[in-house]
Order: sequence, then C-alpha cells, then structure tokens
Amino acid sequence: MLVHQVFNRSVNRVFILGNIQNIQPNTLGQTFEYHIIMETQEGLKDKFGNQKTQTEQHYIVLDHSFAEDLKKLSTGQSVMLQGRLKVKQNGQYPQFKCGSYIQAVQLFDLEALLDLDEIEHDDGLPFPKQLVNSLWSK
Repeated sequence: MLVHQVFNRSVNRVFILGNIQNIQPNTLGQTFEYHIIMETQEGLKDKFGNQKTQTEQHYIVLDHSFAEDLKKLSTGQSVMLQGRLKVKQNGQYPQFKCGSYIQAVQLFDLEALLDLDEIEHDDGLPFPKQLVNSLWSK
C-alpha cells in the first residue's frame, strides 16, 4: 500500500462521556427513534491561569434498538456513547440547533459499567484508563 493511500482512509468514530440532559422519543413516518441531548464539560485554564469550565451540548440520534437501554436511563445520568458524526440533510431534525449530530452505535451506563470508587482519578487521561481498558476488552 502506498503512503498516499493510507491517508485517503478515515475513521468516523466519536466517543462522548457526558450527562443526559433530555431524552425524547420521536416518530418520523414509519421509523421510531430517540433523540438525546448530552452535555459535556471540559476544564481548562485561561491565559491568567484561572480554572474555567466549558460546557457543550451534543445532539444524539438512537434508533429503536436502544429502547430497552433508554428505559433504564434518566436525565442527569452519566453515560458513555460511541457513534458516528453525521451532517444534517435539508429539513432533517429541525429541532437540532446545529449542522451535525451523532448517530449512536453503542451506549454504556457508567454507574452500571464499573464501581466508580475503584477508578484512578489522577492518571492524566481525559477519562479513566480502567474505564477504557474495560470497554476495549469486550
């Protein structure tokens, strides 16, 4: 394989670790899906060294196969989601206030996944290494 062929490939995979702000069932014609708004927070320092928190909302679309998982979740709960980034088409999802959304592939309830007291909190990663290792080992 030539070097330029390697860079012509891409991976569209998104991982989000955040809190559920809203869960809404939605029927579009014959299809039934769920829309979730997830909120993520990122800690950073400004140019004066003051700690700041930046909060962002992400729009997630889940198909009907996630119905059983969503019954167990509630607003404010922490989840990890794996999905693909999608661009809205003309008139698609007018309730979303952005040009793109995430199509969910997998959903993990963090409290059910691991006992949070056992996680190392200061390992320098954006989220705990033990959590990542447990997800990839499945």
